Amino acid sequence: MKRSLQKIIQTITMLIKMCKDKIYIYRKDFSLNSGERQISNDLSGIRKDHIYRYELACAFIKAKFANKNIIGADIFCGNGYGSFIIANNISTICLLSIDASKEAIQLAKKYYSVKDRIEYQTRFFPFVLQKDTYDLIISFESIEHVKDDNAFIETLVYAIKDGGYLFLSTPNDEILSLEKNPNKFHYKHYTSHIINNICEKYHLEIINKYGQDTYKIDDNGIVCGILEEENMDLIRDYNGQFMIYILKVSK
Repeated sequence: MKRSLQKIIQTITMLIKMCKDKIYIYRKDFSLNSGERQISNDLSGIRKDHIYRYELACAFIKAKFANKNIIGADIFCGNGYGSFIIANNISTICLLSIDASKEAIQLAKKYYSVKDRIEYQTRFFPFVLQKDTYDLIISFESIEHVKDDNAFIETLVYAIKDGGYLFLSTPNDEILSLEKNPNKFHYKHYTSHIINNICEKYHLEIINKYGQDTYKIDDNGIVCGILEEENMDLIRDYNGQFMIYILKVSK
């Protein structure tokens, strides 16, 4: 009887959590014009800090995989500009590109398609990706949007082949404090220490780490403007406002 009661309680708890998660999804603003997305239908209108991250990934993929056929994913791809940069410059890659915004995916399909090599899908996290399928996954400016970051990383690592790569970026809480700069779209900003712990937990080797600045920040640590685009370069081993990692998966 006691075990049966415990099982009933566990089931009710699980159902409550599922309901809360669904309510959260319905309440969250996934619209294209939420203020959290790049919305241009042309690369010339995408802010350069975002472009630079995908160009970094593109250069690394070209050097690492040469002319091999590649299966990749772009998780939280937004309106598809980054997937387009990758697929348009690497003719041997096929991408699954996912975002929670139906509007963003519609724009991606219309303006950032590469025939037969990018599959755009509207999907909410948590979702499941096929095990040991991808040579690489790109997930820039994503983890801070996810409540259960461990489940998110587990999902990505589960889907990447042994020896494959994860491209990850996040705001640096040491420089771009979430407490000082509240963002309704973000659950958490990260530090190098936290990312190092994640890497240790999930057997991720840091191949390269870059820092990048995007904003003007005053003496109190408050964002007060946007930098000129020529000052948004990625700098290797620099402790910038954003941290960009190239990680190798070992299983």
